[in-house]
Amino acid sequence: MQTPRSWGPAQQQALFAGAELGQRAKLFAVLREPFKDEAAPLRAASEIVRAINDTTVAIATSATNHRSQVLASLFSWDDAGGSWKPKRHGVPLSELLHGLGHTMHLVPDEMMHAGEEYFAHMLNPCSQSTNEFVMVSPTAFEFNAEAAQDNEFMRAPSGGSLKAKVLEEFADLYDVLAHNAGLNIHLFEHNAGHGTPDACFPNNWFSTHGAAEAKGAVDTLVTYPMAVATRRGERRADILDYLEGLGRYKRQVDMTGHESAEVGRFLEGTGVLVLDRVRGVAYVTLGKRCDEELAREWVDKLGYKELVAFHATDAAGNPIYHTNVMMCVGSGVAIICSESIEDPGERQHVLAKLRASHEVVEITRAQMGAFCGNALEVVNGRGVPGLAMSTRAHNAFTEEQRAVMLKHVCELYHAPIDTLEDLGGGGVRCCLAEVF
Repeated sequence: MQTPRSWGPAQQQALFAGAELGQRAKLFAVLREPFKDEAAPLRAASEIVRAINDTTVAIATSATNHRSQVLASLFSWDDAGGSWKPKRHGVPLSELLHGLGHTMHLVPDEMMHAGEEYFAHMLNPCSQSTNEFVMVSPTAFEFNAEAAQDNEFMRAPSGGSLKAKVLEEFADLYDVLAHNAGLNIHLFEHNAGHGTPDACFPNNWFSTHGAAEAKGAVDTLVTYPMAVATRRGERRADILDYLEGLGRYKRQVDMTGHESAEVGRFLEGTGVLVLDRVRGVAYVTLGKRCDEELAREWVDKLGYKELVAFHATDAAGNPIYHTNVMMCVGSGVAIICSESIEDPGERQHVLAKLRASHEVVEITRAQMGAFCGNALEVVNGRGVPGLAMSTRAHNAFTEEQRAVMLKHVCELYHAPIDTLEDLGGGGVRCCLAEVF
């Protein structure tokens, strides 16, 4: 097959081997860098994309960032005419690969020529992040005084109800996540009759785990014991029925019995469990809402390899109520407020574990207070990882910290939810319950 020509001052290199792709899908792609000065040197295709196997590829992160992204000119083979015909001009590389059914991993540009051992974890069928989430709109949101007893991130309102402002912020957050990031969101509401003022934080009462991640190699749904009595009603039958109706969860793990008055032990979902799903490591900060024995039971039930348990406090010495306000683990980058771990041995152990597999962004307690730790890696509509956070958090990161994160994700998706953060004591990550 004769290679088709491209047009314009574009990258003239074929995606993989042009003939191979043409024979397989009767498609030919020419990579282009349309946002680079024409006088600047063009990158070789091997600096942009690397095949790990037939269905898995590594992409240089810069090729997915909006100011340096790589596009493709697509041609299809015309059997009748015996030639290549233009099909589409200007397809984002990630969109093209996603459409062809490839799993994509973002790699810092300088690591694209690393040895095979660097890319080995990409063959793990377990995924760190997902495109699919449950959210609950704060239609009956109120300040929860009971939850505020041990949540130092919450601020009682000084005047009347701020529900309208919270709903306005949440709508903007939903718009950014659903439309800008292209997330698949199952959106619910709640009402006063549910008696659940904090229902907009659903990740505390359930979690889901794909077959490659969970023990028994089956998709698993877990429900959790909640420390705050007013939050236990968030485990609504209609939402559970909906999740079960997706037809995925052949195994269910119910841990809610531990919250009884006789037992009184708690484990509040992925609020307290910050997971490295690919490597089977669960990070937890211990306290009232995270019982160590229950966390170890969870590790055993889910088939995880390791529990990394520690203690963390804010500047006033108060225990951190949820792990996910002080740390976040993505595919290639982790964020942590290490100064909140006061015990030197615990701090060294946590950082060593993270650095063995991730580039680490260390934040201060002040940045933790701005919800910088409450971020979550998501898979956008083109199949590549981004990082979701609040605008308050985004602006509290330094330029250098954001640059490190953008070596591992395509974009930082954010929206201002200051009122919800202040009154609810939770940020964007708390609003997102992952569906695997």
